Amino acid sequence: MRTFCLSLMLACGADAANLLVNQPGTPVATGTWVGPITVGGYPIKIVGYSNLECAAGAKSCFMLEDYKPGNSEYQHSMLSFSVATANWTVLDESADWHSDYMWPSGHPVGYFRWNPNTSQIYYWGAGAGAQQLERQPYTFWIYDAFGRTGHPVYSTPTTTTGAADPSTEQSTLMTYDPVNQVTVLQDSAVDTYERLDSTEQWTKVTRTCSSTCPPNGSGFPGMAYNPVDQSSYFFGGGNSTGTNGFWKYYQPTHTWTLLSANGTAGNPPARDYAAMAWDPRRNLMLLAGGCPGYATCTAGSGAFNDTWLYNPATNTWAQQSPAANYGNVIGQFYGLSYDETNDVFVFAYGVGSFVPAVYLYRIDPGPNYGYNTYTTNSYPASATAYSLNHSASNGNPGTVAGSDSYARDPHIVAGSGSNLLECHAEQGLSSATDASTWFNAYCQQYGGSLPLSKLPSASTYTSITGSAYTSVFQSTSTVIPLNISGTTWVAYDGVTLSPNCYNGASSCVEAYAGTYSGGTWTTARIQIGRASCRERV
Repeated sequence: MRTFCLSLMLACGADAANLLVNQPGTPVATGTWVGPITVGGYPIKIVGYSNLECAAGAKSCFMLEDYKPGNSEYQHSMLSFSVATANWTVLDESADWHSDYMWPSGHPVGYFRWNPNTSQIYYWGAGAGAQQLERQPYTFWIYDAFGRTGHPVYSTPTTTTGAADPSTEQSTLMTYDPVNQVTVLQDSAVDTYERLDSTEQWTKVTRTCSSTCPPNGSGFPGMAYNPVDQSSYFFGGGNSTGTNGFWKYYQPTHTWTLLSANGTAGNPPARDYAAMAWDPRRNLMLLAGGCPGYATCTAGSGAFNDTWLYNPATNTWAQQSPAANYGNVIGQFYGLSYDETNDVFVFAYGVGSFVPAVYLYRIDPGPNYGYNTYTTNSYPASATAYSLNHSASNGNPGTVAGSDSYARDPHIVAGSGSNLLECHAEQGLSSATDASTWFNAYCQQYGGSLPLSKLPSASTYTSITGSAYTSVFQSTSTVIPLNISGTTWVAYDGVTLSPNCYNGASSCVEAYAGTYSGGTWTTARIQIGRASCRERV
């Protein structure tokens, strides 16, 4: 089984303060954008409508984007980027349906944040456009980047201060306040929600606004948290035409303070999709990118590529004059974050066919990028026995060279006699455009008669109650092998095409079981008496 090494486990990469002057790697000049830098690792894709979160404790930046090409609506890959190695790494995959660990594909937009207290990623939503395959309710998810596992957290709405669960919101912004251990969300209905870690519940707060409250979150404003004054800052937005009003939110008193009204001279020009990130060392915020208005963004032209610094001590903006800029492309959205480990701003977004572009911006001298020669794939080119991936080389198991298929969750049990039975879920090569783009279930025996084989797909299955269901793609992740009285059985999560799926979706995740005998798999959907397939079993 092929393994994936995490770029976040870079204990071997020195902190910026301890780096030598003559370190390896490529220098990052100050006061200018450097890029697009040369990056390695896995061939990831950046669709957009997502944001980047750099985490000092993990020495990596995280993004919920794509490993497979997908299309403009799919984001289902938990990724990490390391400035030290200049590499992208795939941490996890959920395909286009939710798994045990991750949400179904969709847009994270501005609600994807790192919790430094627990070293976890908080993200909320699962909304996208018409091409989204599974339409779950909007849900809060937690992902442990070190353990590579996650789970949804369902809140219990209360009526003490109004509708408590922002489960119907799609275009929102969110920050995490590690001091007060609370998530702050500004929704598309001009409401502010909070989620305390201690209660794991959302509450629509009764807030106070000095002068005016900020506009709704559906206009795609920028939002960033300042750990120095424990406040969340909110800039611009406005749907069809952007604005440049500027607010901050202080959670202990639930107060929004207007810092400068829309139209204020000296503010950055009015815009939607402003990318914002805070530098706590200097107590400065950097703003970059965005569009004059939502209509301009959707038309595909006219994006900003200016750079601004905000000083909260003086409540003033200063436009910078870098010698080189990042590209003015529509796909920027919120892919900006400050990497405290390397003292540099990281800006990541997609260009062309979602090809990732990474730019760096540094205020003062600091370490190079790519100074750590650690690689995410150390298999020798001549090795042929390390990979069990079925798609290692066009279906030839045991071949490593040229393979970039992704496999996970191997399960091994004792088969009949001295045999071992192994099953796993696997996607095909990144270039695949057929059904192997999604996870499929694969099983094989060591010492037995079952060769490495894929469970049947694109077939009609009959449940134990006799009803017919059609499953297109076999497994969203977990495949559990069993040996019962010498017979090979598997249980797995399959994708059902059914009119009973939740919220009008054409497909959803169901439980399947199968047995292998005489060279043939026989599988069936397990019917448990539900009227719809809203959730996985």
